[in-house]
Amino acid sequence: MLSIVVLVAAPAARAGGRLAYDFEGVLRQWPLAPHKAQSIVPVQDRGATDYARWLQQDLATLGFYQGAIDGIAGDATTDALVRFYRASPLTSGDFDTYERDVLRKAAMLFETGRHSLAAALAKAPELVAAWGLRERALAANDAGDIDTAVDLEMQEFTAMSGLLGGDHPTTLEVQRNLDGFALMLIMRGSQALDAGENAEAEALYRKSLEISKHMRADSPHELAYGALQGIAISLFYQKKLVAAEDYYERAWKVAAQMFGPDDPTTLDALTFFANDVFDQGRYSDAEGLYRDLLDAKIRTKGGNDLETLEAMSFVAKCVVFQGRYAEAEALYRQDIAGRRLIQDALDPGMLAAQHNLANAILGQGRFAEAETLFRRVAEARKTVSGNDHPETLKSLAGLASALEEQGRYELAEEINREVLESRIRLLGNENIDTSASLHNLANTVFDQRRYSEAEQLYRRAVDVRNIILGPLHPETLESMQSLANCLSAQGKKQEAESRFREILVAKQQALGFDHPSTLLTLGNLASVVSVMENAFEASALWRRALEGYSKTLGEGHPRTLSALDRLAIEEANTGRYRDAFTTWQRGFAAAPAFFAADYGGSAGSRNAMFPLSVPAFLEAASWVSSSERGIAARSFEAQGWLTF
Repeated sequence: MLSIVVLVAAPAARAGGRLAYDFEGVLRQWPLAPHKAQSIVPVQDRGATDYARWLQQDLATLGFYQGAIDGIAGDATTDALVRFYRASPLTSGDFDTYERDVLRKAAMLFETGRHSLAAALAKAPELVAAWGLRERALAANDAGDIDTAVDLEMQEFTAMSGLLGGDHPTTLEVQRNLDGFALMLIMRGSQALDAGENAEAEALYRKSLEISKHMRADSPHELAYGALQGIAISLFYQKKLVAAEDYYERAWKVAAQMFGPDDPTTLDALTFFANDVFDQGRYSDAEGLYRDLLDAKIRTKGGNDLETLEAMSFVAKCVVFQGRYAEAEALYRQDIAGRRLIQDALDPGMLAAQHNLANAILGQGRFAEAETLFRRVAEARKTVSGNDHPETLKSLAGLASALEEQGRYELAEEINREVLESRIRLLGNENIDTSASLHNLANTVFDQRRYSEAEQLYRRAVDVRNIILGPLHPETLESMQSLANCLSAQGKKQEAESRFREILVAKQQALGFDHPSTLLTLGNLASVVSVMENAFEASALWRRALEGYSKTLGEGHPRTLSALDRLAIEEANTGRYRDAFTTWQRGFAAAPAFFAADYGGSAGSRNAMFPLSVPAFLEAASWVSSSERGIAARSFEAQGWLTF
């Protein structure tokens, strides 16, 4: 242990080659421990001279020394040291390494202007202790104990910030050390993500975020952004979409504060955020975010830039999933027109846009047109990417849906089975695309009245979607609804009714009351209720479905007219013939719109699929008055409608 007491007095007498000093006089003033007060340092020792100079400087900073800072320790230096001892919290007579540190740290504290002399002296031991945390942190880091190293550095940062202030060079040095740890953790998190170790990545990113928050609270910083985004992505890969959403949103807001709302980094963060919301099935919320993205891309890139067109396709995707197919079609056509300026016909982006357009057309009931487009895109994707590429399989699945809607079930089933087998082989059983193929194949089998087989496929689809997406996701609810339909078709009415009611509540919450999928469930429930001889409730349900379809799809859409027809039938079955007659009249008034849109072929054609029951309408008309029936019959006969 060093036992240096200050130190050299110029006027003192030499004795035995060493400088002597009257310590007895000092001890009479203040009792240093006698065995620690013996060392006299030769003036000729340069290190001692520097040491004395440092002592003089620190003592002068604290106001205990007024002499020259010359490194020659005389009476004034020693007297100043004694005064420091008297004022400090030191209790021993040592002036060793620790005591020197207390003096140095007291001077540092006083220099900041944040502390009085008394406070600086009192808090100096705290600063010495904080300084010691750094060595421990470095040792922990060298031993590979990153958590301990980070915790010690954060303790040091807290102490330094409180004692010296956030802008003090020493505090900033600790902050840089912590920034280095945070960056290292982010890099390790990225490596863990690349290796598929998502939970480990999440833990690393969270530790990095803890560092950033510890230093800067919620103020924006690049490391905070990186940590937030990393946590979100690792949660997303763990299928924790709701938890991921919070971090995606926070990352987006931090980026907006740091870089501005239209900066590419901010817009990338917004895209991640919107994608997560979409994948939760919250299509309306996602649409709002994607529209913000689209507006920003138009401002910064222009209307025909590829990034702008991608944002437009995101908006259109949300619109499709909300059942607004005509609006989506317009957006997709605009997307395709823009891509023609910058992409060739076989570019994957162009083919994706055409596939999406086919989906929008399919949703509007233009099945033959959708079939043609799906077939063209599927063939192009086979050429570009191969038969088993996920995008090729997606277009083949769309083609099968278009064929199924036209009643070509055997061909649709064949394609759906091929797609399912490929997806199981390439993607595995617990995959979102595989679950879609299970559902699609079940639909085709159901339409061929192989209900028991369809039920098993639907149950598999529900199980997979429950695992991947959760029980309240729209796609899970879609499979649950189809399963309920299948149960109903097998005569299991009570189980089907219970499932439909459960699904209806969930869809109203997740999608809204007027979403086509919600309305489809309303109709399914109405059908089951009707069979169970509750015609009045069935009528109320069909009326709600009718008004919803009319609002979202239009009066002439097949689904609107089918709901109207079922409502009229329920009204007639309960003896409300005038109500039924009026309802059917409303439907026939929409016939021009139905045929103009080419939903069911040409008016008068035997192949037309007009979804109203003409004989039932005429029967209801006869109950109202014979003249009404005669007028209606002559009108239908003139148009050729009595041939089907």
